[in-house]
Amino acid sequence: MTRALRITAKPSRPNMPAKTAPSSNQAGRTVKKEEFLTPEERRAKEADDAKKRAENDASQELRRRDKALLNTYSSEKEIDLKRGRDLQQLDARVNSISSQLKAATANLTSLKQEADGRTASGRRFRLPCTRIYRSRKHA
Repeated sequence: MTRALRITAKPSRPNMPAKTAPSSNQAGRTVKKEEFLTPEERRAKEADDAKKRAENDASQELRRRDKALLNTYSSEKEIDLKRGRDLQQLDARVNSISSQLKAATANLTSLKQEADGRTASGRRFRLPCTRIYRSRKHA
Protein backbone atom coordinates (compact mmCIF):
# COMPACT_ATOMS: atom_id res chain seq x y z
CA MET A 1 0.00 0.00 0.00
CA THR A 2 1.52 3.29 -1.09
CA ARG A 3 0.64 6.64 0.41
CA ALA A 4 1.01 9.79 -1.57
CA LEU A 5 2.26 12.84 0.24
CA ARG A 6 0.82 16.11 -0.92
CA ILE A 7 2.40 19.37 0.16
CA THR A 8 -0.21 22.07 0.58
CA ALA A 9 1.65 24.75 2.53
CA LYS A 10 3.18 27.61 0.61
CA PRO A 11 6.73 28.54 1.56
CA SER A 12 6.97 31.87 3.36
CA ARG A 13 8.50 34.68 1.39
CA PRO A 14 10.08 37.09 3.89
CA ASN A 15 11.63 39.35 1.25
CA MET A 16 8.38 39.97 -0.59
CA PRO A 17 7.20 43.59 -0.79
CA ALA A 18 3.94 44.51 0.90
CA LYS A 19 1.11 43.48 -1.40
CA THR A 20 -2.21 41.74 -1.34
CA ALA A 21 -2.64 38.30 -2.86
CA PRO A 22 -6.24 37.27 -3.57
CA SER A 23 -7.31 33.68 -2.96
CA SER A 24 -10.03 32.21 -5.11
CA ASN A 25 -12.22 29.14 -4.85
CA GLN A 26 -13.00 26.54 -7.55
CA ALA A 27 -15.62 28.80 -9.14
CA GLY A 28 -13.06 31.57 -9.58
CA ARG A 29 -14.54 33.91 -6.98
CA THR A 30 -12.27 35.75 -4.60
CA VAL A 31 -12.65 34.29 -1.10
CA LYS A 32 -10.09 36.17 0.96
CA LYS A 33 -7.15 38.44 0.51
CA GLU A 34 -3.87 37.78 2.26
CA GLU A 35 -1.59 40.67 2.96
CA PHE A 36 2.16 40.19 2.83
CA LEU A 37 4.18 42.47 5.09
CA THR A 38 7.76 43.58 4.64
CA PRO A 39 10.17 42.46 7.37
CA GLU A 40 10.24 45.97 8.86
CA GLU A 41 6.45 46.13 8.95
CA ARG A 42 6.30 42.66 10.49
CA ARG A 43 8.78 43.59 13.23
CA ALA A 44 6.90 46.83 13.95
CA LYS A 45 3.60 44.95 14.17
CA GLU A 46 5.12 42.32 16.49
CA ALA A 47 6.61 45.03 18.72
CA ASP A 48 3.25 46.82 18.86
CA ASP A 49 1.45 43.58 19.70
CA ALA A 50 3.98 42.78 22.44
CA LYS A 51 3.54 46.27 23.91
CA LYS A 52 -0.25 45.89 23.91
CA ARG A 53 0.02 42.47 25.59
CA ALA A 54 2.33 43.88 28.28
CA GLU A 55 -0.06 46.77 28.97
CA ASN A 56 -3.00 44.38 29.11
CA ASP A 57 -1.15 42.05 31.50
CA ALA A 58 -0.20 44.97 33.76
CA SER A 59 -3.77 46.24 33.93
CA GLN A 60 -5.09 42.75 34.67
CA GLU A 61 -2.52 42.33 37.46
CA LEU A 62 -3.53 45.69 38.94
CA ARG A 63 -7.21 44.71 38.85
CA ARG A 64 -6.39 41.36 40.47
CA ARG A 65 -4.47 43.04 43.31
CA ASP A 66 -7.23 45.60 43.89
CA LYS A 67 -9.82 42.84 43.99
CA ALA A 68 -7.70 40.82 46.44
CA LEU A 69 -7.37 43.85 48.75
CA LEU A 70 -11.09 44.56 48.68
CA ASN A 71 -11.85 40.88 49.34
CA THR A 72 -9.43 40.87 52.30
CA TYR A 73 -10.60 44.12 53.91
CA SER A 74 -14.16 45.36 54.26
CA SER A 75 -13.49 48.96 53.22
CA GLU A 76 -10.80 51.37 52.06
CA LYS A 77 -10.70 52.88 55.56
CA GLU A 78 -9.67 49.52 56.98
CA ILE A 79 -6.86 49.28 54.39
CA ASP A 80 -5.61 52.75 55.40
CA LEU A 81 -5.68 51.79 59.10
CA LYS A 82 -3.62 48.67 58.40
CA ARG A 83 -1.14 50.71 56.37
CA GLY A 84 -0.84 53.21 59.25
CA ARG A 85 -0.14 50.42 61.76
CA ASP A 86 2.51 48.93 59.49
CA LEU A 87 4.18 52.32 59.07
CA GLN A 88 4.25 52.80 62.85
CA GLN A 89 6.03 49.46 63.25
CA LEU A 90 8.58 50.43 60.61
CA ASP A 91 9.17 53.81 62.26
CA ALA A 92 9.74 52.08 65.61
CA ARG A 93 12.30 49.76 63.98
CA VAL A 94 14.12 52.69 62.39
CA ASN A 95 14.25 54.53 65.73
CA SER A 96 15.54 51.42 67.49
CA ILE A 97 18.25 50.80 64.93
CA SER A 98 19.32 54.44 64.93
CA SER A 99 19.66 54.40 68.74
CA GLN A 100 21.75 51.21 68.47
CA LEU A 101 23.91 52.96 65.87
CA LYS A 102 24.43 55.94 68.16
CA ALA A 103 25.48 53.64 71.01
CA ALA A 104 27.88 51.73 68.77
CA THR A 105 29.39 54.97 67.45
CA ALA A 106 29.88 56.26 70.98
CA ASN A 107 31.52 52.97 71.99
CA LEU A 108 33.82 53.13 68.96
CA THR A 109 34.93 56.70 69.69
CA SER A 110 35.67 55.84 73.34
CA LEU A 111 37.73 52.81 72.29
CA LYS A 112 39.66 54.94 69.76
CA GLN A 113 40.36 57.54 72.43
CA GLU A 114 41.58 54.83 74.81
CA ALA A 115 43.84 53.38 72.10
CA ASP A 116 45.22 56.83 71.26
CA GLY A 117 45.86 57.51 74.96
CA ARG A 118 47.76 54.25 75.39
CA THR A 119 49.77 54.85 72.24
CA ALA A 120 50.65 58.38 73.35
CA SER A 121 51.80 57.17 76.77
CA GLY A 122 54.00 54.51 75.19
CA ARG A 123 52.01 51.52 76.40
CA ARG A 124 50.95 48.90 73.91
CA PHE A 125 47.30 48.38 73.36
CA ARG A 126 46.44 44.70 73.37
CA LEU A 127 43.11 43.17 72.76
CA PRO A 128 41.90 40.46 75.14
CA CYS A 129 41.87 37.92 72.31
CA THR A 130 45.63 38.45 71.83
CA ARG A 131 46.32 37.17 75.35
CA ILE A 132 44.14 34.13 74.77
CA TYR A 133 45.92 33.38 71.50
CA ARG A 134 49.37 33.69 73.05
CA SER A 135 48.47 31.49 76.01
CA ARG A 136 47.22 28.77 73.67
CA LYS A 137 50.27 29.11 71.45
CA HIS A 138 52.70 28.42 74.32
CA ALA A 139 50.66 25.60 75.78
